[in-house]
Amino acid sequence: MRVVAIVILLVAGVAAAAPSVKEELSTALEDVVQIDPSPPPRFAWSNDSVYAAGKMDGVRPNFLASAIKLSNVVVATSSDGKSAWLAADAKGVPQSGDCAPGPCAPNRAPPLHVTAVFERGTKDWAWVAWHIAEPVDAKSQAYLNKEKTAPDKLERAITGAEEAVKVFEASLVDSKSLGATVSARKDVVLYGSDAKERTVGGPKVKAKLAAWNLTFKLRDGVQAGVTASKNIAWVAANVDATSAKKPKDPASPYRVLAIYEQQADKSWKLVSLQFSVDKG
Repeated sequence: MRVVAIVILLVAGVAAAAPSVKEELSTALEDVVQIDPSPPPRFAWSNDSVYAAGKMDGVRPNFLASAIKLSNVVVATSSDGKSAWLAADAKGVPQSGDCAPGPCAPNRAPPLHVTAVFERGTKDWAWVAWHIAEPVDAKSQAYLNKEKTAPDKLERAITGAEEAVKVFEASLVDSKSLGATVSARKDVVLYGSDAKERTVGGPKVKAKLAAWNLTFKLRDGVQAGVTASKNIAWVAANVDATSAKKPKDPASPYRVLAIYEQQADKSWKLVSLQFSVDKG
């Protein structure tokens, strides 16, 4: 009996030491600044660059620095465990070799916003899509709008995510309609384009979108697809946003990555959403 008890304790100890999905995905994100993702994601916004389907050369986000530190990490998984998505703040951490001959100055810039989708491969998690971008304050955004800075055009490419795209496009009437499609999950994350715009929790995200009181319009194409789970979809698009209170004001262009989960009733609900501004 003693031997059995010891074996049970050892097995339990091994299980407890296994990395969590959060740890695995955080490691994948930290590694990607130095190691090209293989296979590469199907879609990526890496700061001001876009990598659409079939155009993945140099996709690695090496603008982050040689090392990064994550905070505010939220990870969620699909019901079958085959897919996962992450939202986090990422800050470049200067290394001694980057700053020779003197010491590195601390990085005082606000963390980048990160939203990413993964699917379980044969061994490790594989990248599906990511949106990694520097936040932009209101003053900088106003200047970019004045200069008519716009994101790179997207072609339309949808693979298996037609129903999720229909929900996305129909909800662009205004931000309240977009909010109405948000899941009730506690781990829903919304990133706006400003550094402080981070909201967590389905009800809070829904309320925040309604408070924005914006109307949206697609600028060009939509890129979208599904993960190995089939009930998790990602949708990427460029949109123009206008204040519903000031409809005659110039529109502000944004890039959007939306992640959807199909519910038991076959409806698609938003589980993660990120807006960013292309600085040109």
